[in-house]
Amino acid sequence: RTRRMKLKPAPTKRGEVHFTRKELEHLSEELGEAAYFVPSADKKRLLAVKQEVDAHFTAELAPVLDPSFQPKTTSPLVYQFKITLLDIKPTIWRRIQMTEGTLADLHECIQGAFGWWDAHLHQFKVDGERYAPTPPSGYEPIEGTLPEEGVILSDIVPKNGQPKRWLYEYDFGDDWRHEVLFEGHPKPEKKRAYPWCVEGERACPPEDCGGPFMYAEYLEAITDPNHEQHEELLAWRGPFDPESFDAKKATRVMRRRL
Repeated sequence: RTRRMKLKPAPTKRGEVHFTRKELEHLSEELGEAAYFVPSADKKRLLAVKQEVDAHFTAELAPVLDPSFQPKTTSPLVYQFKITLLDIKPTIWRRIQMTEGTLADLHECIQGAFGWWDAHLHQFKVDGERYAPTPPSGYEPIEGTLPEEGVILSDIVPKNGQPKRWLYEYDFGDDWRHEVLFEGHPKPEKKRAYPWCVEGERACPPEDCGGPFMYAEYLEAITDPNHEQHEELLAWRGPFDPESFDAKKATRVMRRRL
């Protein structure tokens, strides 16, 4: 009987659409399936719509299925990660928070939080599997990888919220390796927009500087006016402060990327 029941009547307004329970269930399923195939820039929006549909469905139908149901205030599930650039001392790191999304969304957040240019290939290593972006039509994927766009965070983080470590690799020539530590689900803050770069330390190395070992040599040359490559490297990228970091700026960049 409930499958043919319309949702709670509402005043008729222009543009309003009514659904049966079966139609709403089907819509939720279709949105979830579509999120695996659309471009990464659209996935977060589709997932947000699905969450709204599911929340509306539950709120409207629960009193019918369970008379003792008491509505609860729902908040977005927040994922917190600490990302540390490996093989460099002093440590360069960022702590970020985001809502549900895919590994492709996490890639965008890491790029934005660190200040990388997303000009090179990348991959995630999670539980023995390798995930990379689906290449444009006509190009072959990275051998042995699965599409990162098809992996939702809630499917790979521990269900109990316990910490878990992954590896994120960027630019296979310079070999920038990042430890991605899932730190749990912090309580959502009121009026807080996500994603959010909570904190971090030190500047991202310049793109194409040669990787961790060459970055140390770059810092030595850029800070020593008497170094034989000092003027050359200044002309290449300009002045560079390895200690600079602005969490607010990183947050703005993360949000633009998503």
